[in-house]
This record gives sequence, C-alpha cells and structure tokens, in this order.
Amino acid sequence: MTVFETARLRLRRLTDDDLAVLHGWVLNPEFRRFLGPYPPPLEQFVREQRARWDEHFRRHGWGQWAVERKDDGTFVGRCGLIMQQVDGMDEVEVAYAIGEQYWGRGYAAEAARGTRDWAFRTLPVPHLISLIHADNVRSARVAQTNGMTVWKDTVFRDIPHRVYRITRGEWEALRAAR
Repeated sequence: MTVFETARLRLRRLTDDDLAVLHGWVLNPEFRRFLGPYPPPLEQFVREQRARWDEHFRRHGWGQWAVERKDDGTFVGRCGLIMQQVDGMDEVEVAYAIGEQYWGRGYAAEAARGTRDWAFRTLPVPHLISLIHADNVRSARVAQTNGMTVWKDTVFRDIPHRVYRITRGEWEALRAAR
C-alpha cells in the first residue's frame, strides 16, 4: 500500500522482507555506527521490529515506511515519522536510514522532504525534528536539505545528539518560495 510518492520514490508500509534486508544492513558496522547496538538474530530482529512499528502505527496512525525506487521497485531504506521523547517532551521526528549501497544518490533527502510535506499536510504539528548523532555529518546534511536548522543539543539514549527542527511557518515559507 503506497502512502505517498516523490519524483523517484514510493513510500509504503514496511514488510517482513524489508525488515530482513534492514537486518543485513545493520550487521555492517559502517551502517550501524549511528544507529545503536549490534542487532539480534534475524528472526528476533524481524519479530521485534514488526511489533515495534505495528504498535507505533496503532498508537499514532503513522510511522516508518519502506522507501523504494518507483522505476524498479528496489527497496532502498526506511523513512517516516517516530514519536520521540526529547528532554521530557513528545516530538515528531522525521527519521531515515538508507542502505549504504544507495548513499550519495539523494534518496534520504528526497524521502525526508516527502515525509516532512506529508506530515505538515496531514498532522496538526507545530514543528518536526530530526535527532542526529553529533558526529553524523551525512544525516545532518539531509536534515539541512529538509529545511531544518539546529534547534538544540541534547543527550538522547545516553548519546550526544543535535536536534534539527523545522516549524510549520518555516515550511510554509519554503513552499511559498517555490
């Protein structure tokens, strides 16, 4: 089921097959570097991720989606929205992870922009954030391309992060400038 499309990408619900591909990616230390600890075995990973994302969708009506190329259906990563607790406040995060073999092609930025636009059109949120590990330069560039600027620094899950943010007013100004 397609949620929305961009020029080159289709975002849809994640399947167990997508999660199996993600598991392979997170086994790679370079991919996992900013994502956290080593993953559990494949079957447990798929079961836990499926339960996590399904519960998030049940609670909020939105979440992480599969990102695939429209021209050939190749799964290139995940992108979507996550409700996060940041410094004691609920925040809606635009989050993304693209497979290393697809880095440098603009897929993360395109998917993140589409997710940002979907969120502001669909949800009554005053702003969106992206939590970026303090050393993750590539992801910070995606957030900046998405119209976000550094809002504050924080410690999230015991790791220093920068919180990038775009307000609804800033998004509307970007749209008007096009």
